[in-house]
Amino acid sequence: MPQSGENNGIQIDYLEFLKSIFRVLVNGVAVALAAYLIPEPKLAVQDVIMIAIAAAAVLAVIDLIFPCIGFCYSESCSADKKEKL
Repeated sequence: MPQSGENNGIQIDYLEFLKSIFRVLVNGVAVALAAYLIPEPKLAVQDVIMIAIAAAAVLAVIDLIFPCIGFCYSESCSADKKEKL
């Protein structure tokens, strides 16, 4: 299975895409656990799910706009991106 594909001149890195999806899902689960366990009067499950979806969506948008903001010392960022930050 190739690491990247070519589609109308747009190169897709499938491994990086899967990492982003995993990061968003882990963040959503972590926020859901915190929203359920921390408040003293427990929130309804529907409210916890909505908070988790909102947090995951915000992270997905931030990851789309600034993909290297918090992970610039990983393999996913090139040297020129590290220098710009």
